Amino acid sequence: MKLLPYSLLPLLVICCYSTAVHAKIRVSNEKLEVGETVRLSFSAPVDSLTVTYRPSSSVSKQEFLVISPPASSTEWSPQNPGLVQLSYQDRSGTHPTTVSHNISVRFRGFSSSGVAVMLLAFIILFGGAGFAFRTLFQRQDT
Repeated sequence: MKLLPYSLLPLLVICCYSTAVHAKIRVSNEKLEVGETVRLSFSAPVDSLTVTYRPSSSVSKQEFLVISPPASSTEWSPQNPGLVQLSYQDRSGTHPTTVSHNISVRFRGFSSSGVAVMLLAFIILFGGAGFAFRTLFQRQDT
């Protein structure tokens, strides 16, 4: 019977964790295209937002948006395709925490460079396979 309080400990932790309020960034449309305007909603009023295109990359680019006056929602349109990280500092608690949200931004329309790369890969791979088969089945006269 002494194990009963310890067996209830995980249940207590799960209940306390699920009732805690977490700061979040909500995006009105998760399937974005370049130049499309989207509404961002925050759990608390925010005065600035950091937008990082291609985070953790050697070619990452940051954009800082100042929201004046501080608001719990704003509109934003992505300028570059790829992975985008939206982040802000939540100062509502005793310790400031960084709140972030990753979204994927698609090209608007058809990417000709993507098709060119795929055609080049097709030619190299299947051209090499064709050359290998021709060499393999070639009649050798000795």
